[in-house]
Amino acid sequence: MRNAAMERLSKLITDPPQRSRRGRVGEADSDRSLSIYFEDGWLSLFLLALLVYSVIWSVQAADWVDNLSVLTLSTFIALLLGLWSAKQQRFPSAWVYILVTFLGFAFAYWQMTTLFYNGSLRESVQGLQHWYSLVSISNFNIDNSAPFLLIVFLCFVLAYSSVLCLYRWRLPG
Repeated sequence: MRNAAMERLSKLITDPPQRSRRGRVGEADSDRSLSIYFEDGWLSLFLLALLVYSVIWSVQAADWVDNLSVLTLSTFIALLLGLWSAKQQRFPSAWVYILVTFLGFAFAYWQMTTLFYNGSLRESVQGLQHWYSLVSISNFNIDNSAPFLLIVFLCFVLAYSSVLCLYRWRLPG
């Protein structure tokens, strides 16, 4: 009896407990699909989102151009895409970063086209060309579509790169 107790004690001391993929001792992996678990903690994601949204809300409050309410949605999409691209292991990271950046620009361009040019792609290209021609010769321009495009894209990049810095590269903000 004493040998059996000693064997169990030595086994407990020498063998590390089996951990599930979630990192918790004694938990089965079968309920992984039912619960949402995030290894790095939800608090860091909440604080990062709060930080990014404080910048976004400040830009919206400045009201530099019309229709900046779209920044709330684009920031949320950028945070989700950043979290996904930081945690995914299937695709090469560089390709994912380039693809998501391109999708962010396409989203910003689509929002600009929808809000300023009634969804006409041809009119939006002509409008940007006209804006560039006026700006390049130092004329005043009242068209807000190009600054809108720049603001939405840069806010998308801010949110996306913030998530990557925190979760992929482990760099402080």
